[in-house]
Amino acid sequence: MPNYNIDGQSIFTRHTLKKFEDFAWLFFSSRENTHEPATLRSDKARINKLCKIFGPMLISTIRHSDLLRWLMAMESKYKPKTTVEYLNLLKGIFRLAVHEKAITESPADALHVAVEPYSDPDTFFRPELETMSVVPTQFISDHNLIMSNVMAGARMCEWLSVKCSGVDLIKGTVRINSNQVLGDAKSTKNKYSERYIEMSEPLKVILTEQMKLSANNPEMTIKERLRKSNRTKTYQDQYLFVNPRTGLPYRDVKDFSQRVWKQFMVDASALHQQRHGKPIRYRGISQLRHTYASQALSAGANPVWLAKQLGHANTDMIFKNYAKWIKEDAQVDNNQAVSHQFSRLIGETKDPIIVGSLKKRAELKSLMQVMQALVYSDDDALKLSIENAIRTLEAEIKRFEELNHG
Repeated sequence: MPNYNIDGQSIFTRHTLKKFEDFAWLFFSSRENTHEPATLRSDKARINKLCKIFGPMLISTIRHSDLLRWLMAMESKYKPKTTVEYLNLLKGIFRLAVHEKAITESPADALHVAVEPYSDPDTFFRPELETMSVVPTQFISDHNLIMSNVMAGARMCEWLSVKCSGVDLIKGTVRINSNQVLGDAKSTKNKYSERYIEMSEPLKVILTEQMKLSANNPEMTIKERLRKSNRTKTYQDQYLFVNPRTGLPYRDVKDFSQRVWKQFMVDASALHQQRHGKPIRYRGISQLRHTYASQALSAGANPVWLAKQLGHANTDMIFKNYAKWIKEDAQVDNNQAVSHQFSRLIGETKDPIIVGSLKKRAELKSLMQVMQALVYSDDDALKLSIENAIRTLEAEIKRFEELNHG
């Protein structure tokens, strides 16, 4: 056999492949350069468990009935999603054995797990969001993180990873180009997820405040793992959101959920009970993203524009998950519609100029709708009165915008 070497190391170091565990660890090694560290940690733990059951057995002696008994035991103990993750690894190991010609066919191919269908988004309602917007938290930064996320629609792992350099208050954009997972930054899941989010005016108000708070965040050396490789890039930057208790970024979504979100929901529920006579039913933090999508579509936003905001390759996921909120033939300024939808979630103390402008826009929208309803009316005096009110509001909005821009 030719002695092929890469960087002085032979790539043909032969190992005996007979037992299940031999194939299992070779299969695991084959994934090390293409899978994320978090995935590899989980895979390693699962393969260890599989090897405790099948490890010493010759792979050629393992029968379909052996695997079927294992699957029945798994289904009685674990949720379908967990069982599928084990089964996918098992199938990969046996496919490797087939390619190695240790066996002629895989005894795992016919195994199947019935996975529960995708559950519909469980979004927050407008009154609930309004209560959440005034829930006191120990640290303003944590409150800003929650409320800005529901106005941005980013995945929470993406939002935790936003850097100060990626926030452009002049252009009104936020750059999404990484995730925060197990304490490390890693590239987004695919090229479509790497994007610039357009800020609505309410989101800009919150991020303007947050940028002031983040000015004192430490500049860190960030080592980011690149997508589908073992390569990394290193750079200096400040995280937009950090754990105010430590000054360090939150480790991941689970860390933020346990430290902040669960207690926030308890407090929000209690406050909502006082205000409306009923609590807020607990939802996971991922529902903030779904809420953004549903609110944007309810306001008439274009599904194509929304897909780009959310980081989807196309509108398939929009129509699959949010079809009931889509307004047919809506013709609106997408960002302005979203701004109006979230305008009641920010207080006057945030930025009186922008908040005032948003309220005037809401009044203008209502008057425009009234004007459309009167298109066939003969009451010219009423029409003239509304037209004058519209012109007055447009002038006031223009004045707010001039003040806002300097």
